[in-house]
Amino acid sequence: MSRSSVPEFLELLNAEQFVDLPKVKEFSRHGIPDEIRGEVWMYLLGVLSPDKTSELTTARSRLQTYSSLPKSNDLVSRLATSAARKYHLRTFGTRSIEQMVEDATVDPPPLPPPSFRPDILAGVTGGVDFSRNGSAQASPLLGAERSFPPNSILPSSPTLFPTSSSPTPPALFQDDDPFSTASLEPASPSFPPPLPPLPVPQLQPQSQRVFSQFSTNANNSSAPPSIFPSPYPSTAAPPIHTFTRSMVDVLASWANQHPGCLDGLDWERREIVEGWVSTVGPFVGCLKLEAGVYWGWGEWRGKMDAYFTENPLPNRLATFMSLFRSTLPELYDYFETEEVPIIEIASRWLTSLFSQEMTLPDLSRLWDTYFSHPSPFELHIFVCLSVLTTCNDTLEELDQGEVKQMLLHLPRLDIDRILHEASNLRKAHLQAVSVLVKPPTQVLLLPASANVGVGGGGRGEIS
Repeated sequence: MSRSSVPEFLELLNAEQFVDLPKVKEFSRHGIPDEIRGEVWMYLLGVLSPDKTSELTTARSRLQTYSSLPKSNDLVSRLATSAARKYHLRTFGTRSIEQMVEDATVDPPPLPPPSFRPDILAGVTGGVDFSRNGSAQASPLLGAERSFPPNSILPSSPTLFPTSSSPTPPALFQDDDPFSTASLEPASPSFPPPLPPLPVPQLQPQSQRVFSQFSTNANNSSAPPSIFPSPYPSTAAPPIHTFTRSMVDVLASWANQHPGCLDGLDWERREIVEGWVSTVGPFVGCLKLEAGVYWGWGEWRGKMDAYFTENPLPNRLATFMSLFRSTLPELYDYFETEEVPIIEIASRWLTSLFSQEMTLPDLSRLWDTYFSHPSPFELHIFVCLSVLTTCNDTLEELDQGEVKQMLLHLPRLDIDRILHEASNLRKAHLQAVSVLVKPPTQVLLLPASANVGVGGGGRGEIS
């Protein structure tokens, strides 16, 4: 199945009463268009209800809840401000020393009064008005479906594996996977592809979606500006002060609702907040309103925490190392010879879900599949193996320091190919496990007088 287009997604999202969530997941596993990724993620993560009759009430309730949360937390503000600036620099390109000095010394613009914060309250600039009088507009948690195009703001990064000559891989998920499909569209020669002007899909009037900044009146010049400039087809990265303020507010609100989440030493707190920032970043990249970022990331963070609690890192790490040794024995031996700190690298991969190692477009594409997969964290271990498999030839030509640098700062990858290889590895592993645990031939003890065939006997197999 090829990657679905914006109109195909919109046909599902604009349903009158119910969004066909299984179909949305089926589309999403092959990648979501940038323009509507934020909205689709909200459905996949359960923030927006597929039942349109309750969607508006739920969305407004979440907006009001977020706007009432305390956003003052000195510890989080201090740590998140530094981490968010580093993330912005790493993700959206290298700036001159003069620009970095200016960012570090110039005070950010003052915040508007809470009642006029467009990034918090939908009633001023954003949100949704699911009126049933002829048109349905985007959810108040979304504001805008996309905030900046990754093709124009990301630092230039070499593509390690060009996709133009890559053969068309078979199904992304095999027959034993609930998302099995017959074919997979070959990856495009470059990612992301050039973005033409986005036409508004010509749907029926009562189901037509309006791509807008969700201002109460687009022509009302007195309305305060939205948190980011028009996300499509903007060619600029989000301003660092605006980006940082939004990130700090979201993380401070979340930390205030989870007392004790930052208990520990200073370096431990700093690493925790840096991890938060890297996982919040993709949500800030495709959602305009802080409330949408807060609820979307909160749902994903909750799933991560629940799985990590049930499956501690030592257990996941042992599984990964065992599979690494059996799947890529030559590379495993090479890492041991070169003393590559694979335990350190794998621990970060298994904890961050590549949020700190991959470029933003690659990570967003990967999480499209994770959010639509029934077992994303089990799949992730095989994605880690797939990355090593794909990079195998290159890694064997590098020394210890170069290997670590590459694996902690991955170049652009063909994510469709990575996922396809991960699916094959997972299927092979499951088949091997099923053979090992296959029950023996069932044997039944019979009384001596029972007739069990030739020879009578008191013991025999069931015939």
